[in-house]
Amino acid sequence: MNRILAHVLGLPVLIVSISAAGQSADPEAKQLHYLPMLVNGDGYQSTLLVTNVAEQSNRCSLRLLPNGLSANSFEVHELLSWNGSAAAFTLPNSGSRLSIVGRILPTPEVYGSATLDCDMPAAARVLLTLRSENEVAAAALLPSAQIGAAFKFPVLPRFGGYLLAIYNEQGSAANCRFELADESGAVIDEQLLSIAADASVFRDISELARMPADFGGGSAKLSCDGQVAATGLLAGAAMSGLPPAVLSRLPETPQSPANIQYVRDGSTTVLSWDAVEGADYYKIYHDDFSSSRCRLNSSGSASFCDEIAANVTGTSYIHASPNDDANYYWVVACNSGGCSDIDGDNPAELGAGGDNEADDHGDNRASATRIAAGDDIQGALTAGDTDYFRLDVNSSGSLEAYTSGGLDSIGRLEDSSGALLDSDDDGGDGLNFKLQANVDSGAYYVRVTGYGDSQDGDYTLHTRFTPGTGGNDGGGDSGACRAGLVVNPGESCAYNGFDFTVSSSGRGSIAFFSAGTAIDARGSTINGVRWNFYATKNSGSNSWTVHVAD
Repeated sequence: MNRILAHVLGLPVLIVSISAAGQSADPEAKQLHYLPMLVNGDGYQSTLLVTNVAEQSNRCSLRLLPNGLSANSFEVHELLSWNGSAAAFTLPNSGSRLSIVGRILPTPEVYGSATLDCDMPAAARVLLTLRSENEVAAAALLPSAQIGAAFKFPVLPRFGGYLLAIYNEQGSAANCRFELADESGAVIDEQLLSIAADASVFRDISELARMPADFGGGSAKLSCDGQVAATGLLAGAAMSGLPPAVLSRLPETPQSPANIQYVRDGSTTVLSWDAVEGADYYKIYHDDFSSSRCRLNSSGSASFCDEIAANVTGTSYIHASPNDDANYYWVVACNSGGCSDIDGDNPAELGAGGDNEADDHGDNRASATRIAAGDDIQGALTAGDTDYFRLDVNSSGSLEAYTSGGLDSIGRLEDSSGALLDSDDDGGDGLNFKLQANVDSGAYYVRVTGYGDSQDGDYTLHTRFTPGTGGNDGGGDSGACRAGLVVNPGESCAYNGFDFTVSSSGRGSIAFFSAGTAIDARGSTINGVRWNFYATKNSGSNSWTVHVAD
């Protein structure tokens, strides 16, 4: 269900349904709204106005966030159906409206938050009024708050109060920096603030920065390490919403990986999953006691499971020496916007293989058919099928793989992390592929698919390995990684017991890191060792430069 989020700041409400047939679509209507502050008490009264702009009925729910509000804060109304801290209602047709009205209370201002979720797009605004002796002294109609990671607010001189509302919907705390600058852009004062997960803060600018007596106007900048919603309210002789300009946004949090499965391989476990669009890296969680309850707490740390790997950039992971009796794994997809949720009740299961039990070869690295480098093997593809083969080599050398037969085949050669080493369509005989890469000792995978989803037929996979021409050979090999070292395709350097390698296609890899443009492992801890490694791909070529390797 799509979310429309409103900051409902400490108000009891009365909901009244008003039909408005023929209502035209509001240009500000969208599926996700972050609505600004509502204030109740000390003369303030807030009304949340919601209008259905969809052509059909629109079901919505109101969820109270943990801010002091409860179902008892709302007057009983027949249109609301409460279940704990959540209430549901339906906008029956296009143009139907709900007015969520705060009662006038003789108390100090009270602030709180709630979420309003609707199935279809709706328009939503907040009408904030200030009453004096039962008369409206000031009013402001506040639009949706802006979403982003950095904002810029105009700051006017001598206008009265300037209140900021910031909401953090993430599952972990957001750390922000507030800066006040004069008209020239010079920073006058700054302050750090932390916003807890699923919480709001409401601060006057005077609490966040010291404003000089002769301040002639300027701007305020809010920068956060996570995505937040922010808006401003000028509260003087008149009130006015003052939305900020959004300087930057984080990408949408990726979806959870699908097809998570693993197989035992001697003393190790090979875990694999499907790639997730928009994911930059993956995190792996493990438990050897319970098959459920793995969760992330409000600080982002794991509960009832252990994080065993972070910054995994491929779609497989090898877990060394797991528990012999019970192993449960979870994988989350991450980018700079955050990580997908852990499905604690559905871990990967031991022995999971491909989707088709009658398939001749596994459909992923976890269920790959193991062959020796130099072997030939028969295979058959059905429509939409994928075959994976694993080859283990014991020294540096040149690894080749190619197909023969009448199938129009496509091949990929991958390392143990899933990083692409080579790919080909018709480089072999006829419509067959041919792959080659200089490799070091380790596990490698050949992926065979047909050209197009409808392609099927038989093929033979041929593999060849020639020792002595691997990734550590050639003029670019320099032993240890060091700052300023240029690593060309097919070359490598050593760091903390791992090789930093560059594939023929220009992809860099080290340990569990694999990327096309940059690898930043500074601050990571691997095998109990604190890393300080940073390398980037050079512009206009497939070579990389190591910048930090301490």
